[in-house]
Amino acid sequence: MVGTSHGTGTTIPVQLQSELQWDNPRLVELRERYAATDLPMLSHSWWTQDYLEKTLDLQNFRGDNAYVWQTRHLSDATLHRYFLYARDVADRDELKLFSKLDEDGAFGCWLFHFRQFPALSRDLLDSVNELNFIERHAKVSQLPQLRVLDIGAGYGRLAHRTHSAFSNLADYACLDGIAESSFLCEVYTKFRACDDKVRVVAADELDTLNPGAFDLAINVHSFSEMCLSAIQGWLDLVVKLQIPRLFIIPNDPESFLSVEADDTRIDFLPLIESRGFRLVAKEPAIANSDVRELVGVQDHLCMFQRS
Repeated sequence: MVGTSHGTGTTIPVQLQSELQWDNPRLVELRERYAATDLPMLSHSWWTQDYLEKTLDLQNFRGDNAYVWQTRHLSDATLHRYFLYARDVADRDELKLFSKLDEDGAFGCWLFHFRQFPALSRDLLDSVNELNFIERHAKVSQLPQLRVLDIGAGYGRLAHRTHSAFSNLADYACLDGIAESSFLCEVYTKFRACDDKVRVVAADELDTLNPGAFDLAINVHSFSEMCLSAIQGWLDLVVKLQIPRLFIIPNDPESFLSVEADDTRIDFLPLIESRGFRLVAKEPAIANSDVRELVGVQDHLCMFQRS
């Protein structure tokens, strides 16, 4: 597969080796259902079938492949860069998630070991960083019941981490326009035993979601990999469900750009603003500017609030 790799320190759970197959009946069913669903959110410009076949390792889906780039482009400086990233995140870990969350490297996830920290991964560091940002700007830990809608939830990375981090989590709905993602999310959240509060809502079941049932919508590196019509469809759903806050991480350092089928990029910030959302907080993923340059991560975390 093009550019993919995975850690070899752990093995795939035996009970799931036969389940994580392309001919799994549940995956086949989801593919057929998504193909028969006429929604703008299922228009794909980046996540095409060709892209999935080239970049997704179904058994090692937490490795460096379609969902999370972990080692590519870092050359021999990989360990140094992860150490710097970890130090920066730890300095802002107000929730003390480094002591609550752990990483076992399951499903091919690359592990990084340092004496100062527990076993680390890109999954863990990104999640600690994102959840602390959400807490700073939405105070979600103070809600009697936290209810989250995750658009483009992938294999359920942030769903799993939110379940472990917040005891007040009541409902976490994982949505995705890719059948393979919904399938893996079902498998992974069940494996992590967080399916008591985390649920996967298939693309043809979006009409089962109720207005007023969510406190926060999340989109991490997902809108930036969609065409404008798909982004518009998801934003219309957020408005229909009356969700007051929207957390977004775009792929571009300063812009909110879609990816169209002809590879053109279109600014989707006007779509967000036209639906009543205003930007209330924006922070670089790495606070220290020198570390930001050395690590090569220029992402910004953005919180929007609907008036």
